[in-house]
Amino acid sequence: MSIKIKNDWTLSVLIGSLRLLAAAVAIQAAIMLSFGVYYFYGVVVLPKIQQQSVAVEIERAAYLKAVDDGLYLPRGIRSGDISSK
Repeated sequence: MSIKIKNDWTLSVLIGSLRLLAAAVAIQAAIMLSFGVYYFYGVVVLPKIQQQSVAVEIERAAYLKAVDDGLYLPRGIRSGDISSK
């Protein structure tokens, strides 16, 4: 498959549009990197540090819920130390 270019004007327009597209992609990538968000094929991927902090928050919330429900005792407390309600 070959593309036939009739004149230099067509070639300059083609090259100009490719340069504009490359500049737009570079600007978008710079903006996303500055906010710490990466896009791969439309999927948002958080950086590793943010993934770990989200996991820690989820684990902490689950721990506090289990303590509130009486399913898990905080460290340093034995079951004999708690009187029944």
